[in-house]
Amino acid sequence: MEIAASVKEASKEYKTGDTVITALQPTTFDFMKKELTLIIGPSGSGKTTLLSLLGCVIFPTTGEVYINNILANSLSEKELARLRLNNIGFVFQSFNLLAPLNAIENVMQPLRLSGISKKEAKLKAEKALAKVNMESRAKSLPKNLSGGQQQRVAIARALVTDPSMMLCDEPTASLDIRSVSIVMEELKMLSDSGKAVFRKTPRCRPSSPSSPGRSGRSSA
Repeated sequence: MEIAASVKEASKEYKTGDTVITALQPTTFDFMKKELTLIIGPSGSGKTTLLSLLGCVIFPTTGEVYINNILANSLSEKELARLRLNNIGFVFQSFNLLAPLNAIENVMQPLRLSGISKKEAKLKAEKALAKVNMESRAKSLPKNLSGGQQQRVAIARALVTDPSMMLCDEPTASLDIRSVSIVMEELKMLSDSGKAVFRKTPRCRPSSPSSPGRSGRSSA
């Protein structure tokens, strides 16, 4: 099975005066394509930090982070931005949809920001919405969608650039039970299609501080 991302002895520390806060202890792990990987552990165990390293929004204090065999540590800000845009899709707990824009316009945003024409961006956005069964609500504003529908639009927005990785920060925490089931089915479908899907999830079992519980895997 192909590796989508790797962390090799990656750690993260923050200094406040003379105090050193360990956000993530040295961690080594390979994340595979065609898998839905759960990152679990109690609050403060390093889940968000690990997800941020994989998303290339922070650098490790020690160790290395590889995305599609590219060493992220050595990239410039411009190169990192390109790597994120082309390889990584983000799905957030709070959806982060733009309120004045309808569903299809929200999904088009990453493509428009990368310079793709409005016509091509619209076609790609329509296909992305169809993949999460939201094409019928393409013209709806976020305020007129349920929580589950908004999250599916957010998944389509993350999907529209055809990234190899999907990072999901507790994407079902704000949803009702029925919506949770639908969104999780969509994420599993994405992993079945060949993408590496990482989902941060609340505590499922005891774990030592500053060290995330070993990722649970759901293989496609």
